[in-house]
Amino acid sequence: MIDLARDFARLTEKLKNSKEISIPLQSLESEEEIFANGLVTKALAYIGQIRLEGTLHLAVAELLSNAEKALLKRTFAEFFANTADYDNPDFLKSFHRKLREDLRSLRAILKKSKPSIEVNMKIQASGLSLSILTGSMPSLQEDEFIHRAMEAGLRAKSLADLEALPDTIEAEGRGLAISVFSLKSAGIPGIVYALQGDRACFSISVPAHRPDENFLSRIGSDLIGEIQSLPAFPDTTRKLLEMCNSPDTDLKSIALEIGRDAAIAGEVIRVANSGGFAGGRVADIAEAAKILGMSNITGLLMRSAAYAILDERYGVTEELLAHPVRVAVYSRTLARKYKLSAIADQAYVAGLLHDIGKIVLVHHMKQTGSLSSVEKTSRFRDRRSQVNLEEIACGADHALIGKLLGEKWNFPDELCMAIGMHHSPLGAPKEPRKLAFVVYMANALADYEEGQTEFYSVEPEVLAFFNIATVQAFQMLAGSLNSEYSST
Repeated sequence: MIDLARDFARLTEKLKNSKEISIPLQSLESEEEIFANGLVTKALAYIGQIRLEGTLHLAVAELLSNAEKALLKRTFAEFFANTADYDNPDFLKSFHRKLREDLRSLRAILKKSKPSIEVNMKIQASGLSLSILTGSMPSLQEDEFIHRAMEAGLRAKSLADLEALPDTIEAEGRGLAISVFSLKSAGIPGIVYALQGDRACFSISVPAHRPDENFLSRIGSDLIGEIQSLPAFPDTTRKLLEMCNSPDTDLKSIALEIGRDAAIAGEVIRVANSGGFAGGRVADIAEAAKILGMSNITGLLMRSAAYAILDERYGVTEELLAHPVRVAVYSRTLARKYKLSAIADQAYVAGLLHDIGKIVLVHHMKQTGSLSSVEKTSRFRDRRSQVNLEEIACGADHALIGKLLGEKWNFPDELCMAIGMHHSPLGAPKEPRKLAFVVYMANALADYEEGQTEFYSVEPEVLAFFNIATVQAFQMLAGSLNSEYSST
């Protein structure tokens, strides 16, 4: 049984010292999966390639899932079907029905045997070497699926090409093709497939980061042009932001200036009366400004101006407005709960703005026809990351687009960082990393409450930062934050 705390620390230390590590697995229970993903993330951080986290997680999850499925197939054949003909159509139908209806019993049998899946990793000067050894020899049909899927991934020029894979390729084959295409799109040659004795071996080589690489060049010029074409903030907002950032300006002067713009004044009073602030007792702008404070007023101004511009250009759905508010409240509550009150206001603002890139990216994908491909592909397997698929389709995910928007509108550096790193907090610089961790965790907890993620998808290092070691602790924290949010 894997000890998440003890073994994770031991193996990350070995990775750091360029020693090979080997992780034995048998079935993909949730703890085993988060353990493997966490070590992959650490390895990428050590070689300066944390940007590839989603891409590599997708590929590793796919390979591990397929390796486990092969073992489960053989378990089913031995204990339930009494056959060794793994490619028989009737057997395959029965097996897939068993997977849907009673995966637990198959895994229970599998876990009684010795671990036979191995994940091996080693960091060298050239980068990360990663290999996955399966626990069984592929059948003839499995071998054919593997070759066909990998060739399809290498040939594909877009996600749309992978939608057209023939129905004869099973879901695991389709998923493998998408993984190969994802790696290729990220500049990684792909997956090397070979047989080692009575096992299959899948190897991936991730090059170390080169300082002269310009990853922004992967973003299409039309998407960059779209961002650049957005207007600057209105003069009133810019003037107020300058006042907020000036050490010579007091809240009274800010309140007087806010009073000159009815829309901004109304928003300031509304937020001051919302949960976590006054809670419905304020009608005066000066009092509202006092309750919010300079930092929250600054954040409110940036959010209002940004969403007004984006709404006028693209239209902003209620869904895209509701989720950031939940994340903002969760972020502020987390910061206060974990004795990070000094960044509570920053966290609230970052939560409000963390998803602004989605609005631009969704519009861009609609215009280029890639939105349909991303949505269809994301349905093939639960593990498929929507964020990673965005990057495959567009060269950037919504977090990076949000960061670029923040830079265009002169958001503070730490705010831009938190927006850009809200899905990959381990890539944040050391000093402001706490802010990235808070927003990332708040977003994960909000996604969990909205049925969009699970505990085992959260970065182990972030869980450790918040002293969360079990799914029960995570659920309790999510429930507490949701109750507080719902009462506002």
